[in-house]
Amino acid sequence: KMGVMLTAIEDNGESVSATLFNMTTKEQTTEDFDLVFGCDGINSTVRNLIFGKSCEINTKVTYVTFGVPCNDKNENLWKDLNSSFGYFTLSCGAHYFISRIGEKQISFCGWFLNPNNRNLTSDNVKQVLLDAYKNNWKAEELINSVENPSTFYIHNYTNIKLKQWYKNRIILVGDAAYGFGCDGDRSKTLTVLGPSTLSPLIIAFAMNKVTLEEACKNYQQSLEGKTNA
Repeated sequence: KMGVMLTAIEDNGESVSATLFNMTTKEQTTEDFDLVFGCDGINSTVRNLIFGKSCEINTKVTYVTFGVPCNDKNENLWKDLNSSFGYFTLSCGAHYFISRIGEKQISFCGWFLNPNNRNLTSDNVKQVLLDAYKNNWKAEELINSVENPSTFYIHNYTNIKLKQWYKNRIILVGDAAYGFGCDGDRSKTLTVLGPSTLSPLIIAFAMNKVTLEEACKNYQQSLEGKTNA
């Protein structure tokens, strides 16, 4: 449901009760479901409510992205980007690419090591980025051209390690179960494999061919080798 936030979840054996908060009406309701699938990504609310955050492994890699409008101040940078895309890998463990978005904006996306898990705020984010991308082609110029630090989008990557991807009638799927925060290619592959592996098993359960426990075990065993769980 759009505009609804999950705030609590409880497995009652024969069903799952979910407490939902409507962010528009501010009303809180409880609904019952036969099964609940947590397909809500690497920062899964479903997983956190059931398993907590102990399964999250900080990779000490931070992702940043931002865009700046093309104007007189960065006209030379725009001209230097004679192609629409430039990608750079740095010896310090940082990566970044700069690209054009239409004729009006320049986009910056980067990954860099943050070994001390330094907390980034609007007060220090620009300096942290300048330190990470110091003396690298056009990076400093583009970072300095950002006037409002709140426009930086910052995300610390985590990996998910769970011994079991399900608990009774609550089942985690995709990044919620086995996310690889800084391995996008693996995550994309498993995002497809997870649902395609689980779906026929749930259908078999619905047809009373297997128990739910058997379906969930087969689902996890089929993918464990690919996720290094």
